[in-house]
Amino acid sequence: MEWFILLKDVRDYMAHLRALHFSIKESASGAMTLEMFKGMEIDRFVETVEAGFTRLIEFLDDHCAKVAKDI
Repeated sequence: MEWFILLKDVRDYMAHLRALHFSIKESASGAMTLEMFKGMEIDRFVETVEAGFTRLIEFLDDHCAKVAKDI
């Protein structure tokens, strides 16, 4: 459910502040990352939400198929 909590956090943040602020951070190795609120990297946010939503769709697909089969 981490993905759902992340989406809720973003929604709450935007509801109160009306905007997301992004920061470009450079690590000691020189790698650049794009971060949003609370130091969350954009790549990690997107990957987490996409993986969670995919699991939800797979669960619903399997569950609905079982329900339809039992009817």
